Amino acid sequence: PTTDPAQLRKVRRVLRKKHFATLATSSPAGRPHVAGVLYDEVDGALWVHTMRSSRKARRIAANPHAAVTIPFRKLPAGPPYTVQFQARAEVLALDDVHHR
Repeated sequence: PTTDPAQLRKVRRVLRKKHFATLATSSPAGRPHVAGVLYDEVDGALWVHTMRSSRKARRIAANPHAAVTIPFRKLPAGPPYTVQFQARAEVLALDDVHHR
């Protein structure tokens, strides 16, 4: 993890400008699952819409530890750079007003 203010500003800029990420979760048995998701960044939190019955939601409900990777282009050619981090995830109802 970085504590460099310039690096943190760059990361925040990527989070605000991009909207595609991969979300990694794991089952109670430790089996990984990675899915592409669209997100919105609001006040430093990433919001992802999914069905409560989806594999993502079921695994987050069972184990809130998740990892996120956000690809972004810095050069016109070659593989993308990425912002990667681990976080605690929650499954919330659409009408949950306490977390907005």
